[in-house]
Amino acid sequence: MESNVKTKNRNKLVLAFDTAMFSAFLVTGVPQLEGQSLHEWLGMACGALAITHLLVNWQWIAAMVGRVFKPINWQARVSTILNAALFIDVVVLVFSGLMISRVALPTLGIDLGRSETWRPIHALAANGFLTLVGLHIALHLSWIWATIKRMVGRLHLPGLAAHGKTAQTGG
Repeated sequence: MESNVKTKNRNKLVLAFDTAMFSAFLVTGVPQLEGQSLHEWLGMACGALAITHLLVNWQWIAAMVGRVFKPINWQARVSTILNAALFIDVVVLVFSGLMISRVALPTLGIDLGRSETWRPIHALAANGFLTLVGLHIALHLSWIWATIKRMVGRLHLPGLAAHGKTAQTGG
């Protein structure tokens, strides 16, 4: 029973953290909205959040990578491949962002020079990130909904109301 409670609490924490990280990435995705300075600082913070996300989920990641070449269900295989692509994309996104930094790195006394070569790579990685995160969320939507239901108790989902069902009872 205690293990089940720990798992539920961990899942709540992971969902809250992931939601905050996703929200920060979304805000960072519109540099015209927040300005160059905030875009860069928030982008660096998002990179740190992504690393934290990987560390928090490391056991799951290691288990999935270890099983990717063994017979596993399609969802687990797709999830592992998608997560690998997302990891690579985030590394490219953060690295290219650092390479074109005009505010944050110079403020820290780091001058990497000005190379516009990284700008289209950064834009491509940003667009790829949105696509990959959308797919990642879609693939994990049942876990997200289940965790949200546990967090807020009984949820009434509009699509289920027409059939006389609630999210909690399922029937």
